Amino acid sequence: GSIPSLLIAAAVFCLLARCFKPKPAKSGDASTRGSSALAWYYALFSLIFLTYLHGSRTLFLFSIAGVQYVLCHWLAGRPYVFPVLMWSFQCACLFCCNYFNGGEFRFLFGESFAWLDEGWLRGALRWQIHFNMCLLRHISYGMELHWSRLRASSRTGVEENEKEIEKVP
Repeated sequence: GSIPSLLIAAAVFCLLARCFKPKPAKSGDASTRGSSALAWYYALFSLIFLTYLHGSRTLFLFSIAGVQYVLCHWLAGRPYVFPVLMWSFQCACLFCCNYFNGGEFRFLFGESFAWLDEGWLRGALRWQIHFNMCLLRHISYGMELHWSRLRASSRTGVEENEKEIEKVP
């Protein structure tokens, strides 16, 4: 089943991560280089593990996450516009994911890409099952960024108003 294979993957991950952990050193450079290597290890292992789990559909995950990130950083903090666009985008992604059965390449790009839907490229798990949780994390990230920008802009506005009031004799 999937539990033993996940336990093995977790054990391998932890054992290999110990090789990349920074060793205590007197100079700050060695520690920084070690933590950089550990960050690269985390990124590489995550990419390999995601590809194992979801196969070629990992491209869909990264595409959706990339569009969500750009959408958040361009529009967060704009009242009314951002929440509507973000929720619309997330609902459209969820609808398309369910309608196209997780985004089969043959449906989206034609029969010449059908080979990406077969064999080991299909992945061990269907990504659309777990996408709902990922979607909730995207919404949470976007709304937190939006609210923090709104709070920051309202604080800036209050400070500017206080400065204007102080200038008036």
